[in-house]
Amino acid sequence: MIGALTKQLVNALKSVPTEIEEAFKRAEREVGGRGLQVSESVKLLRAALAPVKRTFICIDALDECPDKHLSQLLTSLHTASQASSDARLFITGRPHIRSAVEGCLPAGAQVIPISPSSEDIREYLERELGRDLDFETMSPALRADIMKRIPERIPDGYVMARPTPKTPEISLTVVPPRFVLVSLSIAAILGETTIHKRRERLNVITNRLGWDGAYDATLDRIKGQGKCKSTLGMAALMWISRSERPMHIGGLCDALAVEIGSRNMEYDNIPSEKTLLASCLGLVTVDGSSAVRLVHFTLQEYFNNHSEHFENSQSTMAEVCLTYLNFDSINELSRTIYRAPVEARLLQYASSY
Repeated sequence: MIGALTKQLVNALKSVPTEIEEAFKRAEREVGGRGLQVSESVKLLRAALAPVKRTFICIDALDECPDKHLSQLLTSLHTASQASSDARLFITGRPHIRSAVEGCLPAGAQVIPISPSSEDIREYLERELGRDLDFETMSPALRADIMKRIPERIPDGYVMARPTPKTPEISLTVVPPRFVLVSLSIAAILGETTIHKRRERLNVITNRLGWDGAYDATLDRIKGQGKCKSTLGMAALMWISRSERPMHIGGLCDALAVEIGSRNMEYDNIPSEKTLLASCLGLVTVDGSSAVRLVHFTLQEYFNNHSEHFENSQSTMAEVCLTYLNFDSINELSRTIYRAPVEARLLQYASSY
């Protein structure tokens, strides 16, 4: 992350700072080159920050950073930001990281709670209800209940922060995404096929406060899509939530196409990215680096607490990886290749995990 921030700053400068150029040349002289240590990366970030008059470093969802790296990242950001007379940190995350942020940033962090207004939620619900074309499965009474109960029963808890005269370089935002809950809830309700079933779904969601009700409802919808899409959606969620590291969309699609006992990949059996994402009904997203992720970290926590959804997942994934590694096309590869061929998209993951 420190390297990515440095790269963004260097791209914005008219010339590469001398410290960065010299560090690159030193590393290049070593056999095969080498990566930077964190302490070295921080020095280069400081060098990139120094000539910039004002810098805003924005990091979203810091709560998803592994605990073992969190304090080092925060300390590094603070150290680097001291190189600029007007560098500011803007960080978002859920409440439990507040103590870590305040402990690692000597000047402290300013935290200000905010909540989306009930009017914001109502406007969003009205828009989604307006897009619903199944007029025969909606009644005025049900619509009124949706508009009343969802804003009342889904908890808020947003926090946002801004700098103060005493701490101009630091701010913290803690944001449990209430709109994600509202979005999942209304999608689950409108996904039902009768007024009665929609009302039942509304009752389930609003009576089971918090994430579980919304995620339960969405998983029910995934399982109710029909056998093929249901199987694909649940298998994708299993791989994403149980994998040892974030998977790229290509590797995931290949994993889902492997047939146990086969000798080679059947390429016509590989699902498209569009089909895979559609089968997960909004619970999965692909980021800018082509890594596929769950829509929010709370969904990972939900799966951790509800292991019944993916029984024997590790055995299933191991069997897929071993089948893949025994494909004829994989066994024909050189044993000394440095990186996986482009077409062998699952090889890196399967051979490592």
